[in-house]
Amino acid sequence: MNFIRSAIATGVALSFIVSSSQGFSAFVTFTDESTFLASSDAVVVEGFESSSGTNISSLSTPNFLITHSQSFSVLGAPSPFGTFAIDGTNFIEESLAGVANEFRFDGFAAPLTSFGLFVTDYGDFGIESLTLTIDDANAFVIASQPLADGNSLFFG
Repeated sequence: MNFIRSAIATGVALSFIVSSSQGFSAFVTFTDESTFLASSDAVVVEGFESSSGTNISSLSTPNFLITHSQSFSVLGAPSPFGTFAIDGTNFIEESLAGVANEFRFDGFAAPLTSFGLFVTDYGDFGIESLTLTIDDANAFVIASQPLADGNSLFFG
């Protein structure tokens, strides 16, 4: 299982794509980290603490590969736009706000049984939906309305 604690979104029409390379028969979704963790097996956390890069389109971690349709950066301090890390200091932030963006997660080091992430400061630049798609087939809307500046939301 993989669990991301610091994936960040600031733009419009942002989507997350998870490619697990395995079929799933059913999905249970969570909007609360505690409930998600209580119903999950052992957790592998990626907080991007050993990652770096500015205006990059891909990043390889020990647990998975993340790619972006535009570009993103690994930041080590809260940005002036309201984005921040959930734990530790590092987080990823898309570089081009106001355009449709997509984060894709694949190449998992272990079989994927669940996946969760935090998004901070969603909705500054519009009211487009934030979605998570599993294996290019199962789409879940994480948020569809703008939230207050500096917000944090969880989806798993």
